[in-house]
Amino acid sequence: MFYYKYLPITPHTIPRLLLAEAALKNFETEGALETAEAAFVRRTDYAGIKFVGRLNALHSNALKKAEIMAYFKISMPPRRFIMMRIDGRVQ
Repeated sequence: MFYYKYLPITPHTIPRLLLAEAALKNFETEGALETAEAAFVRRTDYAGIKFVGRLNALHSNALKKAEIMAYFKISMPPRRFIMMRIDGRVQ
């Protein structure tokens, strides 16, 4: 994403967190995980860097989506539904 080149101008960490969150929510787009990781690095957020590393290790987009929802504490019912679909309990 081209937004990343403008972030070093500002010393605040909130825009970097917002960029990481937006990139993770659109994780299926090309370069989104790399953008999120770069934003976490600029923010010096080690937990976020490790989280992106765990996402890169996952092969299922449904699992990635559930992990992202859990990371940002998005409501439980959609996350539970995704996990049930992965387990094959819901068609």
